[in-house]
Amino acid sequence: MILFLLIIVLLAIIAYLTSGKVNQKTENRTLHTNRDVQEVANLLRQIANEMRANVDKIEDDPFGKFGSSEDLAILLSGEERGLSRDVWAVQVYVAETANGCDIELVAIGEGLSAGYSGTYYHGRIKLASSRKRMNAIAARL
Repeated sequence: MILFLLIIVLLAIIAYLTSGKVNQKTENRTLHTNRDVQEVANLLRQIANEMRANVDKIEDDPFGKFGSSEDLAILLSGEERGLSRDVWAVQVYVAETANGCDIELVAIGEGLSAGYSGTYYHGRIKLASSRKRMNAIAARL
């Protein structure tokens, strides 16, 4: 009986850990550039083409950025190359200042036990892959 209860508790813990809720992770990086918003947008367009990234405009961020105004807010994302079905994603927020732009980059990912999405073509959003892309973007800006 105790063994049965132990197995049930263990299965519940595994289900919770693989649900993705506790495994969602982000990593932020901020930087400043002397470029204006248009130059940053052009550079981001070039970077997105080189990375073969999907570009989506972030219309509204209800869980953060309260009271802040970005001149540019986008999400860059794409699939890892090779046999992996893993995905990377980086949010980019650009705010113009008097002497250039402040840029916030947010790498998005899930922990190892987050599992895969239900579709065949998309894998898990890997924080390591997103962090690698975030650092490459930061180096170019």
